[in-house]
Amino acid sequence: MTIDLHYRTTVLKEEVTADVDLVAMMRVQNSKAAEEHYCWSLMTDEASLVVGVAGNLGVLAWYGPGAVDDMEVSAQGSNAEPIDYRLGGLYPQPFPAHCEISVEDVYAAVREFLVTSQKPRCVTWQPEEAAWVASG
Repeated sequence: MTIDLHYRTTVLKEEVTADVDLVAMMRVQNSKAAEEHYCWSLMTDEASLVVGVAGNLGVLAWYGPGAVDDMEVSAQGSNAEPIDYRLGGLYPQPFPAHCEISVEDVYAAVREFLVTSQKPRCVTWQPEEAAWVASG
């Protein structure tokens, strides 16, 4: 499978094989700058999974088949207020309240996406618009 990995200001087209471990790369970045709230966009021709990590928490956004109202975000999270993650560490990507989940669940979703190219089923999702309404 080929994905576009948006990281910093560069778009890398990578053939994802057994020796390309994107989760390991995300873990390294997270360990270096957990307070930075980094996020990446993993894109195929049909879908995009936005992945954010910050210490022991992270966020997900899904654009693609199966999304309600065009986009869904991770649900049942611990953040009481909206929060910004930064695409490639630079560009703000706002997320609504209650979407920050365990970083291990985020990594599991990335692994599932890389295998299936589909919306990960290992996490609970909520429509983004409804999540923003609930955020106040």
